[in-house]
Amino acid sequence: MAEIKTLAQLKRDITPGLTIEWLKLEELSYGNKSAGLQLLNISEGREKRQVNIVDTTGFYLKNDYFTASKKGSFCNWPKASELEYIDNIFTITETDHNGEIWQRRTYKII
Repeated sequence: MAEIKTLAQLKRDITPGLTIEWLKLEELSYGNKSAGLQLLNISEGREKRQVNIVDTTGFYLKNDYFTASKKGSFCNWPKASELEYIDNIFTITETDHNGEIWQRRTYKII
């Protein structure tokens, strides 16, 4: 059975040196009221990056431009309500200021 985890557990699991694999990006938008939520774009990838720095606001992933003077790409911690974390796969659902979903990103902890 799949183990459902919390935001607190994700924060404990993300540590410097850990590898995270990007699985999927879904960009969403509301169309007209009768159409509801529409999928605009879906990208799948198998990009792997290492966690460089972890702090109270989020974590940094090393990228091609990583140097000693740059921390890497930043990923902020989601709200608990925007996180789905099952086994080693977590999905962050981002909403706009009106609470409408506009993006979902799925990652796997390796």
